[in-house]
Amino acid sequence: MNQLRIYNVKVVLFIQDVVPLMFKQNYDDWMKPYIEFYNQADLIILPNLKMEERLRKEGLTVKKVIYQEIWDRLMDYQPKVSKFKRELIFIGNQERFPFTKNWQYKTQLRLYARVKLADQTQKNIIYKGFLADDELIRQLDSGFGLCWSVNTPTQAEKEYSKLNASYKLSTYLAAGVPVIVNQEMPISQFIVDHGLGWAVSSLDDANSLVQNILESEYNEVAKRVNRYGEWLRKGFQSKKIYIDVIASLLDE
Repeated sequence: MNQLRIYNVKVVLFIQDVVPLMFKQNYDDWMKPYIEFYNQADLIILPNLKMEERLRKEGLTVKKVIYQEIWDRLMDYQPKVSKFKRELIFIGNQERFPFTKNWQYKTQLRLYARVKLADQTQKNIIYKGFLADDELIRQLDSGFGLCWSVNTPTQAEKEYSKLNASYKLSTYLAAGVPVIVNQEMPISQFIVDHGLGWAVSSLDDANSLVQNILESEYNEVAKRVNRYGEWLRKGFQSKKIYIDVIASLLDE
């Protein structure tokens, strides 16, 4: 980056993931070099305030920070309002999200994953396999999109979900599906405040919510999600970030 300074270039870093925080085995060797690299920027784009607070503890000194908050999900497809169904949807590899291997809840789980690892005799899991984005979006037309993580021996998945921006969350919302998220996720308050879904503290609570919610309440949320999804499908979140970055760099 020092070469760029010769030309009076402003350096902006978009930080999607911080690998040393994702994988425990990389932390000791990689955290310091990552922070040293980040500190060379004039402005950084981070997922949210929680990530900034964590990186500040690691030594981040960059003054200008913009928050991404949520991913866009660009597509031309216009989904219909999601249909009421007492079913949870989850997108993710079962090795990375092991809670899907032995699903013991009354609520049916519709699982989009490359490999089937759970007991195939379980009647409350429906495997849909891996689908390309266009096909996947068209299948997400009912039920509740689940955003959930647990820690594994090699990856602090649950802890990292408190710092990052979930791509599957944007997939659900862009498809028009109401969501149920872990209340510890940074985006959870936004979801609740804007009526796009619900925040819960456990999978038991998620199961109970799906089993007891009124269809009329679901339908009202589904209408709001369908409208909000247009923001993500058209890329307006990214456009907002670009404007915020330019405004911040000019304000010197």
